[in-house]
Amino acid sequence: MTARRLITGLAAGLLAAGLPGLSDALGRRPAKPRPAEQLSYGSWLVYWGEPESDADLARDARRLEEIDLFAYDFDAAGQLAPAQPAVTANRQRLLSLPAPRPRLLITAVNDVESPAGSKLKDPLCVHNALATPESRAAHIGQLLELARGLDGVDIDYERVDAADRAAFSAFIDALAQALHKRGQWLSVVLEPKTEGGIDWMAVSRAADQVKVMAYLYHSPGGEPGSMAPLGWIQGLAEGSLKIVPPSKLSVALHLGGIDWPAGEPGNSLEYSAAAALAAAHRQSIHLDAATASGTFQYVDGGVAHQVWIETPEGLRDKAEILRQAGVPRVDFWRLGVGAADFWRALPVARRGTKSAAQASH
Repeated sequence: MTARRLITGLAAGLLAAGLPGLSDALGRRPAKPRPAEQLSYGSWLVYWGEPESDADLARDARRLEEIDLFAYDFDAAGQLAPAQPAVTANRQRLLSLPAPRPRLLITAVNDVESPAGSKLKDPLCVHNALATPESRAAHIGQLLELARGLDGVDIDYERVDAADRAAFSAFIDALAQALHKRGQWLSVVLEPKTEGGIDWMAVSRAADQVKVMAYLYHSPGGEPGSMAPLGWIQGLAEGSLKIVPPSKLSVALHLGGIDWPAGEPGNSLEYSAAAALAAAHRQSIHLDAATASGTFQYVDGGVAHQVWIETPEGLRDKAEILRQAGVPRVDFWRLGVGAADFWRALPVARRGTKSAAQASH
């Protein structure tokens, strides 16, 4: 799951509006979900970002129900492999966590690493992997082998072509069955749009959990603003719950932010960097009540900057809105990005790492 991603207001609005045709097609209006009693939390561990992610892992692993090992991607031949050698090292670190450790999944992404360079969120590698029953079975075999010794798989394939919609659903169904036979777990990451190559309803029937990405409402390439406005998150959760059973839904929030120089694309930054910038320019991070995101402005070398950053208080408000909407789980992108004390601001966590074999389907 990269931070370089553009979410259109139109796609988000369609989902937040509740997909009016869906209830009619089912012949009933879905019941309003009840608030979740408690939240559980998960996060991704990436192969960059040390030592901050190391500190988070040592301090906060006990608070997490799940950690996703990011990432295994595609090579030029269409085979999955660790994106960097650090992924293998991180795998060993996760396995050495003291009991009771979080559920541990590998994250597979449709990024392609080749001698020609990197290609992010490539729909062609997904198409090739799923094009025939034989290629699909071979791809599932790779995922099962990579997940050996861990608790399951987290699929993060984005920008999937609409023409591959049926093939993707068949892939997720077959992968889920194969994992469940081994007592393992399947998670699927969803972009906040229902058009395209992923059938939310089919995926949510097969997977143990779906993670809806709720960030980059404003992106580095667009106008300054909150990456995840509070009202947008609430609408996204309510729309998602019309399709995904509450027990399977997670909403993924970002822990960082973006710094926009006037007239130029923005730059992603971590909370610690934002706090240092604010202090250096004698500013304070102000919590914007309308969006529940932090913001401040400063001038450097005659250039005005506008910063938007996720704060502990804002994340608390967003997690509570999700809980009240009926979402029982929040995932965070990613360890090492947020404020060191943000966990203490969140609603109380529930721990529970039941296997897929114990989960009801």
